[in-house]
Amino acid sequence: MSLTPRYHAFDALRASMMLLGVVIHAAINYTNSESLIWPLRAKDTSVFFNYVVEFIHLFRMPVFF
Repeated sequence: MSLTPRYHAFDALRASMMLLGVVIHAAINYTNSESLIWPLRAKDTSVFFNYVVEFIHLFRMPVFF
């Protein structure tokens, strides 16, 4: 067994980043960007979701590393 302490705050951070993964994958459906390769698109798109996806994409995966 390891004697190093476990930092529960890092676990909470990872969990919140995983939940943001759900948000980003839901928001991709509503973007009007053609640069994202996504098989389905909603009829009602918004620039707001472009900003949401770009903002979350900026920091979500680097946090895991």
